[in-house]
Amino acid sequence: VVLTDSGGNAAVQVLGTHYAVSGVGNADGGGVTMVTPPAVGESVTVRRVMTKLQTEDIRNQGELYAQDHETALDRLTMMVLELSEKIDRQITAPVSDSSPSMTLPTAARRADKALVFDGLGDAAVADFGSAAALDAGTEAGDVPTNAALGSAAALDVGTGPGDVPTNADLAFISENTTISVAASGGDFTALKDAYDSLDGKRIVAGVTVNISLAAEVFTETASIVIDHPDGAQILITGPTPLNTAITGQHGVSGSAGAYSCILNVTNASIFETGRYCLIADATGS
Repeated sequence: VVLTDSGGNAAVQVLGTHYAVSGVGNADGGGVTMVTPPAVGESVTVRRVMTKLQTEDIRNQGELYAQDHETALDRLTMMVLELSEKIDRQITAPVSDSSPSMTLPTAARRADKALVFDGLGDAAVADFGSAAALDAGTEAGDVPTNAALGSAAALDVGTGPGDVPTNADLAFISENTTISVAASGGDFTALKDAYDSLDGKRIVAGVTVNISLAAEVFTETASIVIDHPDGAQILITGPTPLNTAITGQHGVSGSAGAYSCILNVTNASIFETGRYCLIADATGS
């Protein structure tokens, strides 16, 4: 017995705790009674789960009653129906495929990996963001479309701002994307929420995500942890980026994780309270 709420979240119910069963073995069937009636919008799914045993004992030259014989055949039929219902929900290869291999590696080898298909169409695993994981169903070296890897526009699949998505929410961003931050009319109203929306999303090599700040003053009440695995491909920009060159370094103090460094620049007038600074090398990295 499975109870599904209005949001599509399903929970397996426990016999004796959440529901009771009556009429077991009756030819006309029985009933399932929930301890707590389902709320409006909730649904209850009842599935048959049988013990896969042969319970008939037929002896040589012994009595064979028609009812016993029919009961045994009924049990076999119900087992087949139960298994058929499960098989119908499986992902399968078409019958035209000759001996496809859908065997997965061991749990240790597939942990924290993406399910992919190799050059023969057989099941395999690869690291998230790797060339193999990003080449789903395309020719070697091709960058797959959003339809193959998940919508790049839907950067916060099924979660609220700042929530860390589950594996089911993981997606790849395969085209240049801009996330706007503004008091009104933007994708987010805070820089932290915009950055955190990328949690669990991998950015394809060569693709850039630009977090674009409106011409406003943004006050962040919590620390912004810059720890995205593809952070080099994430830009934080204002409406009109101001550039200046670093001409030298003037002293370093502090320790690992909290260094302080004074830099000499050609134009210090562009630095004001509330502005963000992005330091890049000559290649833009």
